[in-house]
Amino acid sequence: MIHNPFPDRQPGDIDVVAEISKLLQSAGSPDPFSWESRLGVPDAHSIGPERQRFFANRYWRLKMGLCKEDSTMERYCLIESGEVKDYLDIFKSNILPFIIRNNVT
Repeated sequence: MIHNPFPDRQPGDIDVVAEISKLLQSAGSPDPFSWESRLGVPDAHSIGPERQRFFANRYWRLKMGLCKEDSTMERYCLIESGEVKDYLDIFKSNILPFIIRNNVT
């Protein structure tokens, strides 16, 4: 049997996309939900958290890479593995300030 690294959403899974949007909203982003439609996934809320993280990381890496301010460290902090809660904590403390400061959408 082939192991699926991106399993489907299970009951109780954290909705990574929704949580990032909440963080953006609480930080005062002018349009905290617009990024969700640009992930390249028809319904990002229905896929599992690992796949959500993959698409979110791809999106934020590309967007931050276009900023004039160096974003190397912030993009490095978009970790691919580990606990979702830790990922969101790192996003809040290291990535979110950059996004708000540079008006990344």
